[in-house]
Amino acid sequence: MSEKEPLDDNSKSHGICPDCFDYYMNHKDGLTLDEYLDKFERPVLIVDTDGRIIAANKIATDMAGNSPSKLNDLLVGDAVECVYARWPDEGCGQTIDCTTCSIRNTVQSAMESGEARMNVPVILIHKNSEKKILISTQKIDRLVRILFEPAG
Repeated sequence: MSEKEPLDDNSKSHGICPDCFDYYMNHKDGLTLDEYLDKFERPVLIVDTDGRIIAANKIATDMAGNSPSKLNDLLVGDAVECVYARWPDEGCGQTIDCTTCSIRNTVQSAMESGEARMNVPVILIHKNSEKKILISTQKIDRLVRILFEPAG
């Protein structure tokens, strides 16, 4: 495997050490973190300790219908247009329904425990529809990678 190709074995969780993370964050050899994430064949987001998106691959930005610059600094619920994130005066993470949010809870679990979670079932609730997906999370230093996959 070359240093520019991520592992594509989704049956295992693959972390990234702080030195490798710095490598991609500092654009060495012309490869940005976004370009690295674009090597994944599924939507990928990187979120910080507050659950705000700091990087996304093109598939994730296409899924959310936004450009990378518009996704940066959004909470995940805002990015995937969760119906609860749209409630006036509340927003992502602020409603009673957010306490049972599978994405939020899986990201917080990875952040707190450092343990990867694989293929967690999630139902994305939009205004007129529901979509079943799976997410996998991996803590990377002080960040969490979220990989989205179709369910079933």
